[in-house]
Amino acid sequence: MPGRPPRLTRPTAAVALALTLALGSGCSADPTDETAPAASEPTSSSPSASPAEPAVPVVRTRTRTGSVTGRIPKDTRKVVVHRVSGVVDEWLEAAYVGGTYPRTTFGRSWPGFTIGATRTARGDRDLMSNADLGERIDGVTVKRREITVDLLAVAGTARAATARVHLTFTTSGTERKVTVTGRLFLTRKNARWRVFGYDVAKARV
Repeated sequence: MPGRPPRLTRPTAAVALALTLALGSGCSADPTDETAPAASEPTSSSPSASPAEPAVPVVRTRTRTGSVTGRIPKDTRKVVVHRVSGVVDEWLEAAYVGGTYPRTTFGRSWPGFTIGATRTARGDRDLMSNADLGERIDGVTVKRREITVDLLAVAGTARAATARVHLTFTTSGTERKVTVTGRLFLTRKNARWRVFGYDVAKARV
């Protein structure tokens, strides 16, 4: 696989969070961390072709419910999965498949990340966005876009989530096939779901 190995951001913190939540603790993965500025509820979106260009089939995000640890009502589970996948899908859009190319700016590629996770992702910007390709390509076409959400529930309430991601796209200008896979770890803070860690790999062909 080209490039550097996957970045693992505080994997032990993710495990610790799950364990402490299961025990009913109010501890977070990073007690010194704060959430990023609040934004409106994210919604899934996909780029559409320009009227002057041939129509390209839109690949919409496919969302699934994965494993659920603990009890949570089915209707509530659907709502939580929708909200968690919305946060993750907004990242995919901002970091990889949305926007105008060529470009060199990717500073807003991590909506929905905590301040600490955003800081780490900036250091991993070639992995966590298209910063490595942005100025050499003129477009992105999505081939596969999937999010599977695993939940941890305590007393009927979802307290933590892991989003498993698979994104495949091709680029024009410089022709590449890129696959982004891995996991994002989320917790609910101030009534919103936020990404506090990740374990992501990016492969270019």
